[in-house]
Amino acid sequence: RQCRGIQQIRIHALAAENHRLKTLLGVTDSASPPVATTRMVASTSASTRRFAVIGAGANQGVEVRMPVRTALGLVGRVLEVGPNTSRVLLVTDSENVVPLRRARDGMAAFSEGLADGRLRLRLIDVGVNPLKRGDIFLTSGSGGIYRPGIPVAQVQSLTPDGAIARILSDPAASEFVIVDRVFQELPDPAATPSPAPTPTPAP
Repeated sequence: RQCRGIQQIRIHALAAENHRLKTLLGVTDSASPPVATTRMVASTSASTRRFAVIGAGANQGVEVRMPVRTALGLVGRVLEVGPNTSRVLLVTDSENVVPLRRARDGMAAFSEGLADGRLRLRLIDVGVNPLKRGDIFLTSGSGGIYRPGIPVAQVQSLTPDGAIARILSDPAASEFVIVDRVFQELPDPAATPSPAPTPTPAP
């Protein structure tokens, strides 16, 4: 019971901090209604691979690639879908690359998960590192999966080509998550008409 109380205090503190950051940055939630709001059933925290299971699946409209977030920020994306549960690839997984931008000026970067649950941020334009501790990074919208403006990470320390950052939405402290629609669907190659053949001139 005491552990649960400490976790609730931590969640409320994170929520208050995230609300303050969103107010400062002018970040607002999408007007598009979520596909599902559901429980985080389980998440891995002692492995280099980072996955979670949520309590919604195909019967609730969840599909592969859909973003998963909390009120605090991005959690990951749907990797596998069952009838009533789904497997989520967390943003902290080493195989999950997320395009980002710095909140205050739009500087482009991308994140890679680290084995300890933090993120490595790498800059697109390598040169003199302009990052500072406390910088906030949001999803950029590039790649089409995540809509722009979802809070992701805050810089803790600098590296030669970027930074090490903490995630703003810790899956281990998340009881409920939101499943959103994919920001931009990929075109279906089968639906794209083939170009008409060039007529051969008569001899």
